[in-house]
Amino acid sequence: MNSLHNRPAATLLIDYYTDPLCRQSWAFEPCWRRLRAEFGHRFDWRYCLGGLLPHRATPATGQPRSSRLACLAVRCAEQQSPQAGDLYLRALRAAALCDGRDLAQPDVLLDISSELAAQLPGLPKQLPSVFNATIFQQHFLRVAATHAPAHEACAGSSFAAQGIPGLVLRRAGWPDQIITVNNQPYEVLLHALAQAAPDLFYVASLEEGGAG
Repeated sequence: MNSLHNRPAATLLIDYYTDPLCRQSWAFEPCWRRLRAEFGHRFDWRYCLGGLLPHRATPATGQPRSSRLACLAVRCAEQQSPQAGDLYLRALRAAALCDGRDLAQPDVLLDISSELAAQLPGLPKQLPSVFNATIFQQHFLRVAATHAPAHEACAGSSFAAQGIPGLVLRRAGWPDQIITVNNQPYEVLLHALAQAAPDLFYVASLEEGGAG
């Protein structure tokens, strides 16, 4: 998993502006995972969580909810590893947008962590669990009691104000490149990335059936 947290900086950093309650981000999930699978060795990435306000966040129940506490929970999961944060974010998306669960409720966030840990057991005496629910819950309860979750600093840019989801490509000596991802098929996304960074992304991999 080539996130910003676990390897030396690459020539390209992708900030993925997203939110647990964003339906477009849930729809973009297959493209995002395919992009990382095919080209993840060419860039670093990180999640920039917006913390959607009530008028922007609408779970499957139809009742507006803030996602600020859920964003804080994802950051707590990332304390274990980038993979743990990634898996927990995906579990939150499914819980809210498929099952209609209210991510504004701390008990729901704790329950989801237990469910995720049960799905990802470690090998006894060999490997630790990918996601430890007990560690997460202790950290989350401690942080949630002392921290008022809000928009992150990286979400305060002019791009974040335009809405999510979206990708911002950052590269030393280059101007930031903004790629919108709303309802775009993978091929369109890859064309846009190839235009922004032709030395790192190329459409030929699609035509040849390769992995980039």
